[in-house]
Amino acid sequence: MSVTQPLLGGGGGGGNQPLMGEAPSSSSTYDPTHIFKDDKHTVNRRKDNHNHHDRREDGYQDISSNGNNIGEGGNNHASMTDNDKDQRFVPSGLAGFMFYFKLCSFWFSDCLVLGALVTVVLPSQIASIVGDDQKEKYNGIIPSLGAFMCLIMTPVAGYLSDHTSGRFGRRRPFILSGSLIATLFLLGCMLFSSSSPFWSVWLVAVGLLGVQFGMAWSSGPYAGLLPELVPDEKFGVASGYMAFAGACGQLVGALATGFLITATPGSFLGAYIFLAGILLVGGRLIRIRK
Repeated sequence: MSVTQPLLGGGGGGGNQPLMGEAPSSSSTYDPTHIFKDDKHTVNRRKDNHNHHDRREDGYQDISSNGNNIGEGGNNHASMTDNDKDQRFVPSGLAGFMFYFKLCSFWFSDCLVLGALVTVVLPSQIASIVGDDQKEKYNGIIPSLGAFMCLIMTPVAGYLSDHTSGRFGRRRPFILSGSLIATLFLLGCMLFSSSSPFWSVWLVAVGLLGVQFGMAWSSGPYAGLLPELVPDEKFGVASGYMAFAGACGQLVGALATGFLITATPGSFLGAYIFLAGILLVGGRLIRIRK
């Protein structure tokens, strides 16, 4: 039995494909444009992949070259890809200084407010309400309640911000809303002074819990900005700026509130207004793009 091999260009479909070098017959179903159709589909697929790549880059954190805007996109993934890390950039010169200045502004205000509140304002306010005999007791209990609130809420807020997406980004809603909450409770605390009844010390404790809640709600997500915006080789410089801003905040807060309380004996209005204003300005300086 002999086996006939099909000629090049032939197929197993009854010889309806033309031989190599021959033109197709009128009855042939061969379509010479199939190559171009395949190429067209390939190009379209490449365009779709390219557009998807662009959309992913547009949704990620971006920093303007002049350092005026610290970017935060709507990416809802907690981890960064290699391409995402390539987007991190710190400008040089004055623009770089402004970048770090705005990045550290919230940390400056955070350390100023909490440092002054716990070490200067609250001890003086509690002592004016409960008297010298009871001040040590309440100065131990009330700040401990605030620290417990911060201990719980900071990691919770950070976790939630990692899994948040939207038109305002991941970090921005937490930073701004937390700053606003803390500011409102700060303004509420200023109502209590030496003329307030003894039981009002617990209202001061509630106010501190609200302040600590707001600060933790914003500071947890804020801590995620550093690795998202600063390249790996700049971590040391950025950490130095952060530490310097925190130390300056504690120094300025203690000096300013101590002076304000001394200037207005029995009243804590000026100190609390000062702290609330610093907190709002510090949170607003972080200009985050969606």
